[in-house]
Amino acid sequence: MKIYCASAPPIQTRVDILGIFIFAGLTSAKGAADFLPPSLKSEYLDHIERTQFNAAFKKTALLFTHHKIPSFLVAFIGLGSIKDTREIMLDHLRSASATLLHIAKQYRGKKIGLLLPPELSNVLDDELQGEALAEGAHLGSYRFLKHKSKPKKKSSDRDPQELVVFGKGKKFLHGLRRAY
Repeated sequence: MKIYCASAPPIQTRVDILGIFIFAGLTSAKGAADFLPPSLKSEYLDHIERTQFNAAFKKTALLFTHHKIPSFLVAFIGLGSIKDTREIMLDHLRSASATLLHIAKQYRGKKIGLLLPPELSNVLDDELQGEALAEGAHLGSYRFLKHKSKPKKKSSDRDPQELVVFGKGKKFLHGLRRAY
């Protein structure tokens, strides 16, 4: 899988699935959808209220966009508390990245976009973020197939091909390369 950064806004970039990582409490689940068009934002707010989504660690909220933005699915994934230690936050970032890849495989998304919360830089520097994200993406895309019969279709036909991280720079890319 190819992982790279983009400076364009996620709302203007064509990706199949857009992942948005959210901290519980600090960045509210309601504020994470500010970039969405009003009709889609109201659908999301209704959904999180019904499901009581609070952005706790590993909690997810999926929103189908009905072609209102270039992505067909937005996956909001909780990172837990920003007050967690650096080591715990690295683990949470890896896990959230793997969760996003699992969702992408489930919905057969080829190109995935990812928006990280800006507050993450208060806990982890960009290089560590890139490294943890790449490690989680590898974990999420791994499949043990040794004892399985040969599939009729190549499994890589269904696997995500690209992961685009929005708004990150050179240090983040260095961390990505180090983990790759």
